[in-house]
Amino acid sequence: MQWDSLDAFLAMGGHGRFVWGAYAFTVLVMAVDAITSRRRLARARAAAREGAEA
Repeated sequence: MQWDSLDAFLAMGGHGRFVWGAYAFTVLVMAVDAITSRRRLARARAAAREGAEA
C-alpha cells in the first residue's frame, strides 16, 4: 500500500484512529508495567536489606 502524504498514512484508509489508538494503549500499558515493576523491585530490595540487617 502506498500513501501520497503523511496525513494519508496516519489516516490509514479511515482506520488510523483505531490503529494508532491501539499503539498508544499498548505503549501506555507497557510503560505502567515497567514503572510498577521497578517500584516493586525497589521495595523488595529494601525489604531484603532490612531483613539482612536484623
